[in-house]
Parts: sequence; structure tokens; C-alpha cells
Amino acid sequence: MYDVSPMPPSILTISNINNHKSIHMLAKEINGKHLKIATYMNKPMNSATPDPHNKQKLIGRGVAFFIMEILRQKFNFTYEIVLAKKNNIMGGPKPDDSLIGLVTTGKVDMAAAFVPNILEFQQLVSFSVPIEEESWVMILKRPTESAVGEGLLAPFTDFVWFLIIAAVVIFGPCVFILTHIRAKLMPDDIPPFSLFHCVWFVYGSLLKQGTNLRPKANTTRVLFTTWWMFVMLLSAFYMANLTAFLTLSQFTLEVNSPLDLMKKNYPWIAPSGGLVEFAVTKPTGNMHYLNQMVKKRRGQFQHYTEINDFFRKVDSGVVLIKSSTTAINGLYQNYVKKTKQGVPEKKRCTYVVAPRPFTKNMRGFIYPKNSILKTLFDSVIGVIIQSGIVEELKKLNVPNVKVCPMDLQTKERKLQITDLVMTYQIALGGLGVACMVFIGEIILNKHVTRNTKNNQIKNNNRSKRNKITAYSQSDVDNPPSYDTIFGNISKMIPTKDVHKKVVNGREYLVVDFQGGIRLIPLKTTSALLYKLGKVSTHVNARQCQNQQRS
Repeated sequence: MYDVSPMPPSILTISNINNHKSIHMLAKEINGKHLKIATYMNKPMNSATPDPHNKQKLIGRGVAFFIMEILRQKFNFTYEIVLAKKNNIMGGPKPDDSLIGLVTTGKVDMAAAFVPNILEFQQLVSFSVPIEEESWVMILKRPTESAVGEGLLAPFTDFVWFLIIAAVVIFGPCVFILTHIRAKLMPDDIPPFSLFHCVWFVYGSLLKQGTNLRPKANTTRVLFTTWWMFVMLLSAFYMANLTAFLTLSQFTLEVNSPLDLMKKNYPWIAPSGGLVEFAVTKPTGNMHYLNQMVKKRRGQFQHYTEINDFFRKVDSGVVLIKSSTTAINGLYQNYVKKTKQGVPEKKRCTYVVAPRPFTKNMRGFIYPKNSILKTLFDSVIGVIIQSGIVEELKKLNVPNVKVCPMDLQTKERKLQITDLVMTYQIALGGLGVACMVFIGEIILNKHVTRNTKNNQIKNNNRSKRNKITAYSQSDVDNPPSYDTIFGNISKMIPTKDVHKKVVNGREYLVVDFQGGIRLIPLKTTSALLYKLGKVSTHVNARQCQNQQRS
């Protein structure tokens, strides 16, 4: 950093104000004077180009010099432009490298550039009235796919997911505790469910699975119904929001804030000698994350004169941090350039701006300390700001519509493989868990079998209560027997010869069972309901016996 020395005596110092009592008198002080004005390349706000008639002379461009022309005509002075050699706001080995270096060493009378009003700069120069508020944004290379791979979690916020998990964990033990309290206060022949059955019921119901639990007590029925209603409403909300998200959601980015930069380890770049560099050196808030990345060499600062210098870096996957106005103007110029080159519409918007700015700051012109130019010019600049000219000039070279928005809306959105990434992750995760559970079951089964053989003699005499518990548990664990549905299977064994008969155009087997004669349809799907396989086996066996007898 260069050594900042006091400004040498000049006619444009605060000492002259003592001899004047009005702005009119100050205007006379600079009437006809020739000023030196510093600037740097930061289109479209301020820049300079060589004069076509005199290559050694620079012509000011941008919003800053539109204001300077108003001031020149108002106070009748002339000026020449001095360009910062390193295109920095502050920093560099020589004073000529930056705007603040030129101003503090007295080589220029002011800087016509939009400089962020931060504490580090305030200690060296005087700022004009705030001319405009600017936000700093991140520019990324447009991804080919939307970053909605975690779409399965999108319908609910993180807090809602936490509450759902808490409900699943808590409700099962609550059912177990309440049913056991009821069993103690109102004892009956109905044993309460075990903790395992209660937890498994809660988990299975959440995944829309059936259950073999048959609650008979009113208290237990109310608890089960409450959980079913909770699951039904939760599923309805989830499915509706998931459908809307996957089919109607806008294009999203992986990086939206400095925290995302650090978490996903994206490299980033910013102009050297500007707001970002000085804010990162003394980080507060979001800037803390950028400071950590600079220490890890994932963030860097680079000199530039055109934003296209940075776009080459963005093409390689680097995130650019730049002021919003400069970023939008650069995107539009890049779009126009590719349009003239005949690039297809889909490929013209190569870059995209993150939707949320991570910092904002007021900007204005800078003067040397104790300069009368600040007092004189601020009176006119304030009127210019109130007229809204500055905001209109910022939008002068870009269309009114949003330039290269995130969602180009050129086609109806179709779901891609990236939209369902979490679906496959869950499937693989479930497969892994199932394998571990299977291994655990094998180990547990061997252990239980060994203990069962050792304790087989001791378990011969059971109490009546143990019998009821064992029966109830087996009744809960297993589905009802087929006898309760189809009747006694022993009665389904044919007792006499079986023969075929056509009834109403259909072929039937006439079978004389112990329970009576039945007609069993052949060659129809409904024949499976009559256990035709078993009947056919008995029929074939009886036909073989008849053949042997004959």
C-alpha cells in the first residue's frame, strides 16, 4: 500500500470558505478553472475512451460524466480525465494505480466514479452525498439442469420435516404408554400391545401400509384413528405440493449466497481494489464465508478493464462477484454479441445472476479532505438525485425486461433425471438398510434358536396368562387363517368320482365333496378361487385308482 501524504496547498481548500458566505461566492471561485478528474473503467457507470481527434485526450462516458457535464455547464469550468492505471478504487504500489491514491496525493481535484461509501475509504477521502444504492451479486455459468435434485424434500421446510420425524418417534411410545395405563386401571381379557407393535404401526401407517393390529378398546381405537387422520392429511399436502414443485417450479441454482459458495466449495473471483476485497479483509456477516475461502485459496481478486475478462473465468466454473448494474449490462452486451453471431436462442444466455444479492452499499463521488468542491457540487447533485435521472440513466442501455432470467421459459418443463436424484438415493439407502437388517435377523435367529433348545424343557409348563399373551401376540403377528375365509379345507377333498359337465355353454367339473356337490368352472380365471390345483390332484389320484381297479 502506498504512503498517503497530506494534500499540498491548493486554492480549492476549506480555508477559502471563510472568505465566502454563499454557494454563489464558491461558484465564482472555480469559474473558468481547469480541473483534473480521476475515473476508472466500470461500465456503464463510469469509463473513459480516447478522443478520436486527439488520442492523448480522454472522453468521459457513463452516468458519472453525464452528471459532470451538468456541473460543468452550471459552474463554468473545464476538466481533463486521469485514468487509474491499475483500475482500482484503492490499493497498488503507486498512487497512480487507484482513484483514492490519485485523490489523496493531490494529483486530481476529485474522482467522478461511483465509489462504495465504506469506513476504509471514509478515513482517506470525503464522499459526496449518496448518489445511488448498489447491490453486489454473483454471476454463474448457466447450468444445463435445474438444481432440484432434492425435490422430494421441497414440499416442506426443514422445521416441518423435523416436527414430522418427532411425531413419528413420539407417537408410538405414547400409544404404548396410554394402552398400558388403561390396562392397569381397567383390567380385562384384552392384553395391551407391545412397544414394538405400537412403533411398527406408526411407521407402517406413515408409509400407507396395512396392519394386523385389531384394537378393541375404545381408547386404542381413538389413538389409531387420530394417527390415521394425521397421516392422511400429511400425505395429501405432501403429494399436492410435490406435484406442483416438480411440474411448475422455476429454474433454481446451486449457489445463492456466500454460505453456498463455502459449503459447495465453488471458486470465486472479484475485482481487486474494490468493495469486496476490503470487506473480506474485515469480515462481518456474509463476508465471513468469503474470508474463509480466501484463506483456502478458493477466492481471488483480479484486475480488469472489461467484464468480458471475467466472463472467461466464469466459463470455467468460477463464480464472479460484481455490482448488479455492471453485471446486467455485461449480460446484455454478451447476449447482443451472440445474437449478431447467429448463436441459437437457447445458447445466447450463457450466464445467469443469482437472485439474492448478498450485500448493498451507497455510492458517490470522492474529493480530497476539506475540498470546497464537495460543498459546491453536492447542492446540485442532490437536485439531480431527486429528479430520478440517475436511476433512468442506469437502465438506459438495457431493455426494460429482465436480461437472461433464470427461467428462460422457452419450453414446457419436463422432468429430468436430476429431478429424481433423491428418489434413487432413498432406494439405494433402503437397500443398504434392508441388507443390514437381514444380516441382523440371521444373527438373531441363530441366537434365539440356540437359546430355545437350551430352554425347551423349562418352557413346557406355562401359566394361563402366558398362554393368553402368546395367543394374542401370534394373533396379532399373523394374518387370519384361511379356514375362516374359505371354510374347512378338509371338507374340500372329493369323496367320489369327478366328471365334466357342460352347463349353459360352459364346462364344469362336478365334484361330490363331503359338504355336498359343487360345480367348479374350467378354463376361467374364477377357477383359481376354488383351489382347482388341489382338486385336480385329488381327481387325478382317484382316476388312477379306478384304472388300477379296472
